[in-house]
Amino acid sequence: MTHPLPRSLTRRWLFLLFSLGLITIAIALGLEQFWSQVIAFDPIADWRFWLALLSFVCLVDAMAFVISKHWLQQPTRLPTQTDGDFTDQPPLQGSSLEEAHALQQALLTQQQQKEAEMIELRNFVANASHELRTPLTTLKLRVEALLNGAMQEPALAEKFLREMESEIDHLSQLVVDMLDLSRIEATKGGVPFTEINLKRVIFEVCAAFQIRAEKSKIQIQIEAGEDLPMISGVEDQIRRLVYNLVDNAIKYTPNGGWVKVRLHAQPATHTLVLEVEDNGFGIPPNYLPHIFERFYRAEATRPRYGTTRGSGLGLAIVKAIVDSHGGKISAESEVGKGSLFRVEFPTCSA
Repeated sequence: MTHPLPRSLTRRWLFLLFSLGLITIAIALGLEQFWSQVIAFDPIADWRFWLALLSFVCLVDAMAFVISKHWLQQPTRLPTQTDGDFTDQPPLQGSSLEEAHALQQALLTQQQQKEAEMIELRNFVANASHELRTPLTTLKLRVEALLNGAMQEPALAEKFLREMESEIDHLSQLVVDMLDLSRIEATKGGVPFTEINLKRVIFEVCAAFQIRAEKSKIQIQIEAGEDLPMISGVEDQIRRLVYNLVDNAIKYTPNGGWVKVRLHAQPATHTLVLEVEDNGFGIPPNYLPHIFERFYRAEATRPRYGTTRGSGLGLAIVKAIVDSHGGKISAESEVGKGSLFRVEFPTCSA
């Protein structure tokens, strides 16, 4: 027998759709007015207007997607039987008592899991709100400054517009990372695995970073053995994992440093081990246990080399990919000497 959606969930969805429509209309009208009056360009013919509008709409849609996804995962209340008198029922004995105890434990475990998920959801919403508020506040301040006369000073106006462009890029990257993380968690176990040559993926990813590394005079060294076993997984996700680890290593390595990517097999445990090591500043010990948490950054005491600003989701995405592939990940670091990230994948022969 099918049951309709709970009335509270239906009301929340209707309110979400109504709010999403109003916010989208407000963003479009506000951005069109700003583009016409402040930037003095025809917004319809300006590709930057459409890029900015698309970024804001994607941001709103991403938040709505995350909220609705967690609503669907909320537990529905089990129906209870209220008719009849159970006082005359005989007490449970033997196997019936054991089954009732097992059911009670299962329900208790499920309740604890749902409570943990709700706590994680609240933390995620709070962190996401903070991450979104910071660039939006910067954009608002820059728009106000332009409206209050900064447009009359070309150098200052250009500076503010470049800062706004940077904040929009950061919002776009944040939206992409949030969608990727949600997609990885939502499709866990639902995407067919294929055999992957991890060595080939490593060489291709490192080649993509070569120009960036040469500009910073950073050496990327690859150490990979011969006849390595294949792993099973989703190649796009494995490629994203390697990309995030190498990108993170380069980002926190000073000019003239090095990044080592090692790959070797462990036949005894039927695993293929990927290690990404750098000689950057390192991570303080009190930050190390939290680096795989969403939106967590240890940048207050850890210098970042270059202008690229992360979303705080890079290592969280790495952890989600490792978990979905049945692997293990660990990190070691010493301030002043660098960091080492180690990932173990089960091989196809396992």
